[in-house]
Amino acid sequence: MHPRRLLLNRDFQLLWIGEALSDIGSQSSTVAYPLLVLSLTGSPAKAGVVGLAKWLPLALFSLPAGVLADRFNRKRLMIGCDVIRMLGAASVVLALALGRPAFAQIVIVAFLDGGLFAAAHIAERGALRHVVETEHLQDAVARNEARLYTAGIVGPSLGGLLFAVARALPFAADAVSFLCSTAAVSATRSQFQTASEEPHRPWRELRSEMLEGSPGCAANPSIGPRRFCSRAATRCSPGSSC
Repeated sequence: MHPRRLLLNRDFQLLWIGEALSDIGSQSSTVAYPLLVLSLTGSPAKAGVVGLAKWLPLALFSLPAGVLADRFNRKRLMIGCDVIRMLGAASVVLALALGRPAFAQIVIVAFLDGGLFAAAHIAERGALRHVVETEHLQDAVARNEARLYTAGIVGPSLGGLLFAVARALPFAADAVSFLCSTAAVSATRSQFQTASEEPHRPWRELRSEMLEGSPGCAANPSIGPRRFCSRAATRCSPGSSC
């Protein structure tokens, strides 16, 4: 492997930096959403509900997201996910500026954030082998995994710190991170899949395609949310045929 070659890969660096910002934003809101609900309602139960709403979509939508990454343009899918997540975070900032956001709004935004994170993450895995050369895939995947786990460490601490400064601050930072990610992915020149990899299969096959990826996950109840997401992404992983 030649790590220096990856540093010179413009599209990989754009993709990596954009997704790093997006991952940190998502992880910071993991703490910020329950803290916001707790500060508004004083109810630990409601704070737990919004925390569940953030990560439950990883289990619900990872398999469908893998199918969508097969069927749709991955670059557009990733951009669309970040735009919607940006608007969701911005809506919380606006609601706080105008007064008090509704509990239902916070739950919906958190739920969408989690589901769209799964879709964007899986689409990125499928796109990776079109961005870097085959001999550099192993190093690129390792860097992506390091990015994900680093965001998992840095993001929650950053979210708590920003929330302590101002309740709207972590959500504003989240929106900015999604904007930066959108700009970075849009600036890439690589095609995230070839025309032959966008099969025009009937939508009635959607259920059977999802079931193809489910036995391994169902057979292992110890799989956590992130591993579940990664298992679902194997149909679009660099070594797969997608």
